[in-house]
Amino acid sequence: MRKLVDSDPVAREIIDLALPIEGLTRADSIHAAGVVIGAEPLINVVPLQAEGARVPVAFVTSCSRMKDIESLGLLKMDFLGCATST
Repeated sequence: MRKLVDSDPVAREIIDLALPIEGLTRADSIHAAGVVIGAEPLINVVPLQAEGARVPVAFVTSCSRMKDIESLGLLKMDFLGCATST
């Protein structure tokens, strides 16, 4: 791979374009029982998006990964239990 990238300008361009997006979130998802708790309204701390078109009841989701949520000083709790799942 290294030889190809060093010798082929097109391969180098592809790698140069791909590296900045490596590791980025590819799609949003909703955790069935994840709850984010903060000392102030979450809209003041983290980007939020309204959901509702895909589910019967509208709700709000954060636009951040769990580690990012925690680094902002917020608490993420998962309340899903197999005994209570249907």
